[in-house]
Amino acid sequence: MQIACDTHVHCYQFEQLPQLLDHAMKNLNQHVPNAEAHVLFFTDGFVDRTWLKLQDLISGEGVSGSWSFVMNDSTGFVEASNADKKLYLAPARQVNTAGRLEMLLLGCDQELEDKQPANQLIDQYGDDYVLISPWGVGKWLGKRGRVLVDIINHAKKPFALGDNGGRPFFWPVPHFKFMQKLLKSGQSVKGEQVGIIKRALPVLNGSDPLPIAGELSRIGSYGVSFEISNELSLANVLNVLRAPEQSANNFGKPLGLFQFGVARLKMILR
Repeated sequence: MQIACDTHVHCYQFEQLPQLLDHAMKNLNQHVPNAEAHVLFFTDGFVDRTWLKLQDLISGEGVSGSWSFVMNDSTGFVEASNADKKLYLAPARQVNTAGRLEMLLLGCDQELEDKQPANQLIDQYGDDYVLISPWGVGKWLGKRGRVLVDIINHAKKPFALGDNGGRPFFWPVPHFKFMQKLLKSGQSVKGEQVGIIKRALPVLNGSDPLPIAGELSRIGSYGVSFEISNELSLANVLNVLRAPEQSANNFGKPLGLFQFGVARLKMILR
């Protein structure tokens, strides 16, 4: 079964969930037209509480706009349906770590405190969830970039790096380039900007919309597609994402200069 998945979704205004799902369905179909199932991970922090609000919605009428929602306990997904369209919604958490890096925990629906050391999160939850450290504007530069390299080299449990649908095309990320070299050569890679990287990690795409107008239209446009050979369930999706280099392909294009500039200006003015 071919899956199209956005690993990094936020719904900052829950009343906009129907529009969000409409955009996600359109974008996922456009980028992975042969996909048989479409998955969204809602990476909730302390601003957005989508997963909790979904549970409240399901315990009530279970309807928002033209979409209906039901919790499928056997698969772990909330199934969102609209006529012949269906999306599989999954829980995740976003934690701002002590080193000022973000960490996503795909599959996690429990409350987690910010300011925890990233290594501690990885060691404690690396076997239970898929952990991703996502790129963000300025977040991997300078001291934080060196902290990330130290985590890459010394974390005891597996995790991944995340590319961000809000990254502009002209902003190269050395960490991603070095991961490709490491996977090919199997040897440590040294760069002036990041230091020595000894360990190759997978890179997983996610849209990561900002809390500004117009960002809903990006959801589902930056993600990962993959095959699962068994039944569709949250556990099986997580198993594939733990070793995505074996069967997964990232999709989506970075932002153009104008799009990026408008988004940053809106963030400054909001």
